[in-house]
Amino acid sequence: MSKKILIVEDNVLNLKLTKKLITMSGLHALTAYNAEDGIRMARAEKPDLILMDIQLPGINGLDATRILKNDKAMSSIPIVALSAHAMQEEMNKAREAGCNGYITKPLDTRTFLKTLHGFLFSEIDNKEDRSDNKGDSSKTPRILLADADPENRKLVKNYLSGLGAEIINAAGENGISASLNVFSDGIDLLIVGFVSPETRRFETAEAFRADSATAEIPILAITNGPSEIERAWSAGADAIIGMPLSQTELMEKVCRLLNLKKGTSPCMKNGCSPISEGLSAAHPVIVFINLDEKNVEKIMNALVDDKKYRALMFSETKEALEYIKSGRADVICFPVVLQDYNPVSLCAVIKSQESTSGIQILVLSKNMGTEKRIQAINAGCDDYVDMPVPISELSARIRALVKKKNRFDALSSKVENAMSSSITDRQTGLYTYSYFRHYLDIEVKRSIRQGYSIAVMVIEMNDFGKYTDIHGNQTSENAIKEAAAIITACIRAVDFPARFSVHKFAVIFPYTDNNEVMIVAERIKKGLAECFGSVDAWHEQIFFSSGLAICPEEAIDCVSLIHKANSRLIESKSE
Repeated sequence: MSKKILIVEDNVLNLKLTKKLITMSGLHALTAYNAEDGIRMARAEKPDLILMDIQLPGINGLDATRILKNDKAMSSIPIVALSAHAMQEEMNKAREAGCNGYITKPLDTRTFLKTLHGFLFSEIDNKEDRSDNKGDSSKTPRILLADADPENRKLVKNYLSGLGAEIINAAGENGISASLNVFSDGIDLLIVGFVSPETRRFETAEAFRADSATAEIPILAITNGPSEIERAWSAGADAIIGMPLSQTELMEKVCRLLNLKKGTSPCMKNGCSPISEGLSAAHPVIVFINLDEKNVEKIMNALVDDKKYRALMFSETKEALEYIKSGRADVICFPVVLQDYNPVSLCAVIKSQESTSGIQILVLSKNMGTEKRIQAINAGCDDYVDMPVPISELSARIRALVKKKNRFDALSSKVENAMSSSITDRQTGLYTYSYFRHYLDIEVKRSIRQGYSIAVMVIEMNDFGKYTDIHGNQTSENAIKEAAAIITACIRAVDFPARFSVHKFAVIFPYTDNNEVMIVAERIKKGLAECFGSVDAWHEQIFFSSGLAICPEEAIDCVSLIHKANSRLIESKSE
């Protein structure tokens, strides 16, 4: 049976989007439009995870979380807060109320499902520990953060605040060594950022991996561009994340690695042997469970063609499953008889999770029988082979499954891109105008209902047609991208940037007052002026006009607010 997720959200469109994403991943979604219904449904249905909107009418999301956490029958269910706020203060409030995690809105459809599975499976796997060891402080995860940049450290700590983990700062090798001595009872994860000097960054990870005392601790490497990805894998990283950091992606990967640490890193355990050492993670990974090492070597030798393959051998199915949950396997090969697990159940577990559903499963059978074959196929087995079989045939089947997995990944990527493109402008990375209108309408109604201010700023590149005629389309497009990047860099994390039209931008400032929004608006103007206000050999000056309107002081609906901001923009052009 698929896992049940309860969504408590008062906005119909947000609820529909969240439900659609969840059901697409094979999970079962329950819905409630207010806290009272959510509490009743949680008690009746006992969901595996609750997504709780903080800003609910009547009983708010934080109070509803406290009610559920104080109920002995409900206290073990993980609750993840949903909020448009991305500020540390709000995250702390959610954690104090009992939330196990924090996801900001609007949802990032590209990473939401991965983040969700990170919360879901991490919490489910630890459910027994949480109920039996509530008073044991050693269960709090410890994350060693090796990053010399204070802004990066602050960002990572803010993004991970919803986990309730202990973040320990260590800017370089000396700091890492000292931290390991002080916290001798265990570090659960190392995050390697920008240490000083930078050339020592991946050497630090290599030393960490080579030391027997720390070899089993997972490593998450922060990379700055494609050129560093291969170097991070070679240094022993278990996962990588690129800059700029995404909160949802960071949370998902940290949850995965912390979950992996419970059984220790599979490549370092006695129960797992890496065949094909030295190959990068870019090569297809074949996981063998409970198979003889000599036979695995024969299969891998027969696989040699124009592509290299990586093999991992596990003697215990539970340990293999911990690694498979990381999503880094391409093909899994195991016999129909496993000592510690039902093969049909194993197929069902792998195929039921969104992050692992595309992994190909090959079952090696001996007198399997028609009934068991049908059960395995229904559970998600992609291929089976009657043993004994020539090694050449077995390797050919594995090669075919790798190709099938590659096609599955390519199709999944296209689906994710299509979902993202529906709300994101491809050229600038800002939100589209249609999504801007939808989001603004929601926030205006919410601001009036809950009594806070919201502002809209419209920004226009003046004489854009003339500029394009002089410099050409490519130069104009580059100017638009640069302006979008400056606007994004100048606003707060909670603000909502959008592309209003070809040469216009808009920013929504929720939860703000007049003074605060003026400070951010001036920061945007200053940033654009510094970039485009001077003449060089390639550009002439580009001037910008802007208009700002505030709800409810100047308008109380979406259309009037935009009209007021546009009117102010026209006035600024005449000035």
